Amino acid sequence: MLGKKQTPKNGTQVKQQISVGLDIGTSKVCALVASPGDRINTLNILGIGITDSDGLNRGVVVNIEKTVRTIKKAIEQAEQQSGCEIKEVIVGIAGDHV
Repeated sequence: MLGKKQTPKNGTQVKQQISVGLDIGTSKVCALVASPGDRINTLNILGIGITDSDGLNRGVVVNIEKTVRTIKKAIEQAEQQSGCEIKEVIVGIAGDHV
């Protein structure tokens, strides 16, 4: 999520900008929660979720259910570490097949 408020799990509003990135790869899925840093072009990392990838082969989804479970696991880890409920993410897609 970029430029919007996130709601922490305790229900209070955070008045800072939060960005969430998601990298879905063949070997692992990573989720990152960050806010703008104090210096120009810096970020404060609030939470990270990393899990072994399942359901992909050479960058192609071969089992959507396993892929979804893997993504949810990485997102849940990032939520727990950051204390934010993640509602939207920024996803980058790369590869020869795109």
